[in-house]
Amino acid sequence: MEHHTEHPSKKHTKRKSTDTANSFLSLFLNCAIAAGLALLLACLMIPLGGALCFATEDPTSPIPAVGLAIRFLSALVGGVLAVRRNRGKVLLSGGLCGLILCLFTALLGMILPPQSRPFSIGISRLLRFAILPISLLGAVIGAKRQKTVRHKRH
Repeated sequence: MEHHTEHPSKKHTKRKSTDTANSFLSLFLNCAIAAGLALLLACLMIPLGGALCFATEDPTSPIPAVGLAIRFLSALVGGVLAVRRNRGKVLLSGGLCGLILCLFTALLGMILPPQSRPFSIGISRLLRFAILPISLLGAVIGAKRQKTVRHKRH
């Protein structure tokens, strides 16, 4: 009776590739959760922005600026949450969260009618892709804050 065993290096390679796949899946899920929380934050800030606009003399004029502030603030918070959920990995966490948010706003832009856009299509696309570096900035801020908090505990 012949007994066949795998070479030890093959077992290590299989385990390493499985760990890498699980690690990327975990990274992606954490970034998707952070992006979802950032979108929830944006939804919660919309009524506050509406109240702010309503309090001005001309309620329609600050709407684009308030909308951008909400979009970019939620992207910044999304970056912070992504890097915290992933315990580091700044560029991957912030970039992936920003990419998810960019894709979501692109899909939303396809669904909404063109009359709802306060800017031209080119400016809207540029502002949509500005979410990515803002999310990366949030990840850098979150990583720096996380390191300083750790040092203070010790």
